[in-house]
Amino acid sequence: MIFKKNSILVVDDNPFNRELISHIAKEKGFKIFEASNGKEAIDKIKESNFVLVFMDMIMPIMDGYEATRKIRSMGLDIPIIAVSAMSFKQDRQKSLEAGCNDFLPKPLNTTDLEDMIEKYSKGKSKQEIDTPTVKYFVQNINFRDFPILLVEENDGLCKKYIEILKKSGFEVTRVKNGSEAFEFIKEERFKIILTNIFTPGIDGLGLLILTRRQYPQILFFIYTPKYDPDTFQLAIQQGVNGIIPQYQFEGSAIRMIEIALHQRHQEEVKQTSTSNMIKIAQDQLIGFGCDVQCKFCDIAYYSLKEAGGDMARCRHFNKEGRCGIIVADVAGHDVMSSYISAIFLGMLLTIWDKNQNPMELFKIINFELNKFGYNETHVCATAILWDRNRNKMKIATAGNPGGIFINKNPDGSLNYKEFQGGGMALGLLKTHDLFFEEEVSFDKEGFLFIFSDGIEKEQLLQIISENPSMLDKEYFCGISQKILDGVLTKEKQKDDMVLATLYIKGEATSKLHYGFLSSYEGVDKACEWFNENLAHENFPKGKDKDLILLAVRESLLNAVEHGNKYNNNAYVDLSVSFSPKELKINISDEGAGFSLNDKIKQIDTLTDIRIGSRGLPLMLLASDKVEVDGGTVSLIFNNNVEVIS
Repeated sequence: MIFKKNSILVVDDNPFNRELISHIAKEKGFKIFEASNGKEAIDKIKESNFVLVFMDMIMPIMDGYEATRKIRSMGLDIPIIAVSAMSFKQDRQKSLEAGCNDFLPKPLNTTDLEDMIEKYSKGKSKQEIDTPTVKYFVQNINFRDFPILLVEENDGLCKKYIEILKKSGFEVTRVKNGSEAFEFIKEERFKIILTNIFTPGIDGLGLLILTRRQYPQILFFIYTPKYDPDTFQLAIQQGVNGIIPQYQFEGSAIRMIEIALHQRHQEEVKQTSTSNMIKIAQDQLIGFGCDVQCKFCDIAYYSLKEAGGDMARCRHFNKEGRCGIIVADVAGHDVMSSYISAIFLGMLLTIWDKNQNPMELFKIINFELNKFGYNETHVCATAILWDRNRNKMKIATAGNPGGIFINKNPDGSLNYKEFQGGGMALGLLKTHDLFFEEEVSFDKEGFLFIFSDGIEKEQLLQIISENPSMLDKEYFCGISQKILDGVLTKEKQKDDMVLATLYIKGEATSKLHYGFLSSYEGVDKACEWFNENLAHENFPKGKDKDLILLAVRESLLNAVEHGNKYNNNAYVDLSVSFSPKELKINISDEGAGFSLNDKIKQIDTLTDIRIGSRGLPLMLLASDKVEVDGGTVSLIFNNNVEVIS
């Protein structure tokens, strides 16, 4: 970049306006550069440093509003005067909000134009400009809240700059080189870094790159006596908040920091407003446990910041104990993270009932995230399909840690079993074969802990080892919250934390169960299983066994055809329970169910037994009572004599 203290840039698509401004500025002793649109202006500003810019606001290719915003985003403190024929109050305000310092209406008045040049250059082409009257920063800001780390080897310059910064109220710590600076940055105490581009060890650009990777929240400024355009561009690409010409340090440094603080404040206000709305929805969706009252699942969640993406959700699929659990960790802690979390959750709640198998669920979500361009971020997740009554689970992980199962021995000692985690995060690649899946069975009572990477397994094990009474069943409610609180009493929170704890009964229920993926072949095998496992003496007295078998078959067909709509990835559950008074058969699918009364009205005119019509004629004829609760159809057969169970 070439520093030219007596140069003015005139940006206007009208040659007459450019000539008028140029003529008056030249008479004041300034050298004039011209551009016909905002894009040309940006290119010229990258090559030279101007003391003043006159910017037409309405131009082709790139207008003055966009050009001004880009100049400010580059961290440049050049005074910019808006020039526009649109001189209503709202037009002036729009120009100032874009980053302009002042406003000149068209047609141009030569006296006003001379006054503007005088005001922003003090009439002396080689003196530094006065601080603009337009406040571009937060009012009543307390600079002591923003400690600065100054990186400068030269003792003379250091003394001068510290005096300027402290006079404005900043707390300043000085180091002599970039390597020493990076060690100080690790303390996470400094809000602002101000460095010479040329420093021993790690130079200014190197320090910028390291800081942006690990501490992106720190404001970073570079000052330099001279450097080339390539260096300038690299600093911009790496996210520098401002570049200060060394000869302008006294007049520009404080203002440039003010601008950056203002921009940060505005971003935070906007993010807080947006994230609060998203957070309200997330809080409602996360919940504690299932969407129905549940004594088997407990969830706790701590966010690191107002905006974030970690979430957890449970799903009660049917009356027979089939449940789904999701623990997800969205990368980042900003509004975009919250937005992606909301997108993920929206997808999940739309497709979960119809895609309970964890691997199939991951494949669909991964496809959708990639299809809609959300692959710039990613979601680590654990998905579980839990058959509580049979103590079986399917667990899939996509980048999340593996779970831990803990049970207590009679002597009070603890047993631990870790499950494998890992796999590819959702949204990174279009391939679907890099997730990890396993099927597990439990034969002992205990607790399964599923968590995001904001919690380390060592922390969890330590808290439980110190408080083994947590694993007593009567204390299950709130166990996740107690563990997170215990972790935070020992260590500072570094990430969002979400923990789901599942209570495993250990013993399977006394009911008979059979489950299968929807297919006609599955129906045949389920009927065979029912016939083989139901002894003759268990059939209610006076009931025809073949008729009961036909009713069960019709109910299973109803589940495959109507409930699951021929979805081969949807489950059907068949459960049989006995009591001295009745035999009860539950057939559950993944559908929303139907109105029994409405369907009965539709078949009231039937005079024969038909296979079809959701199988209701046979079900009603064979059973003493038919109940429908969501996706579960119950066939109840009364028995007036004691049955052998």
